[in-house]
Amino acid sequence: MIGNEAFYMLQEGVASAQDIDKALKLGLNHPMGPFEMIDLVGLDTRLHILEYLHKMLGEKFRPAPLLVQYVKAGRIGRKSGHGVYEYPGHEPGRPEPTNPPPAKAGRNDTRVE
Repeated sequence: MIGNEAFYMLQEGVASAQDIDKALKLGLNHPMGPFEMIDLVGLDTRLHILEYLHKMLGEKFRPAPLLVQYVKAGRIGRKSGHGVYEYPGHEPGRPEPTNPPPAKAGRNDTRVE
């Protein structure tokens, strides 16, 4: 799962979330980077999937600790107004507008507020 590996890279300080997204979009011709996709799907949803895969298939699928930390802090993606990136103007619990403003990049560090 590319998203989980991306979280390990972010956690270890290999690159910023923006740089990891850009690398996969440019290098693999993906329409979205892994963090953009995770924010869209929901960090909580991705965590539940990884927990199941870890239970069924082993250590290779252990969720990155930073992903777990973000979910515990309520940073679950666009639906909450913030995940890996911030989504200003989005009210949690309300549907997103059909043409949302571009997401502002979050902090380059891995601290959870």
